[in-house]
Amino acid sequence: MNTIYDGTFVLGNTSATTYQAGPGISITQPSEGTVRISNDETVLYSGAGTSSFNVSENFSSFETIKMHGYAAEQGTLNSHVFEFPGTNTLFDLNINDFNGEAGAIVNYYTRYNLNGLAMSVTKAFHMWATTGSINSWSGPGSNPILIDKVVGINRKEV
Repeated sequence: MNTIYDGTFVLGNTSATTYQAGPGISITQPSEGTVRISNDETVLYSGAGTSSFNVSENFSSFETIKMHGYAAEQGTLNSHVFEFPGTNTLFDLNINDFNGEAGAIVNYYTRYNLNGLAMSVTKAFHMWATTGSINSWSGPGSNPILIDKVVGINRKEV
């Protein structure tokens, strides 16, 4: 006899139950009578902020990619999140920040390229501007936005 107190009671026909999840949510059934609901996110890179690194899986395996980055001069406390489709291999990251001490707007721009599993900078610059005039400009390759975490979201069905 099935009873509630010994954990053998089944309510209705559970094989007819269908579970659906929205983007970024994963529902699995590891064993009969057990349903597991979790975020469908996979960390592809995590470490010190850098401009050249390898990810653990190809981005095309995911619907969305989130990159966490910051400008070296701002530090990790001013981290920004960038989101892209998993089909991208080029990523344009841009941070606009107001520097109160200098009274200037600082624009950081970095283009990252994914080649296989390797991410690297193809273009980077930053510029300082006060009241509409450019005070300084750093050319390609200087002061890139540093990446400290890359996450794949919503793994695609294979």
